[in-house]
Amino acid sequence: HPEDYRQLPLPAERVDFLWCENQGKAAYAMIGGSGEVGFLYELVGDADCFPALWRETCRGYRRLFVNDRADSPSCLWLADHAGVSLKNKSLTMWLPLSERVGVTHLRQWYISYFDRI
Repeated sequence: HPEDYRQLPLPAERVDFLWCENQGKAAYAMIGGSGEVGFLYELVGDADCFPALWRETCRGYRRLFVNDRADSPSCLWLADHAGVSLKNKSLTMWLPLSERVGVTHLRQWYISYFDRI
């Protein structure tokens, strides 16, 4: 149901969707905001569009948290062009309930923030 998708991930008070299209190349960014703090949930698409999206993403925030996967195109671009470095975090939702599940394997998984809702 469409109402099911009207969710805001905590602690965001709003979520913005940015779209960039340039010479047949496209990318988007999803950003949550709470006051002067921003949360870049997703930066996906052609890296040629990342500079414009990044400039717009940073506008108005004094602090910005990034949710990404260490080897993704967006993470590599952010590291090279924006000085962003990621810290690996355990996702509590993936803590195994059985020793038969390999934690090392689960740490390799990446699920975009909005797919978790």
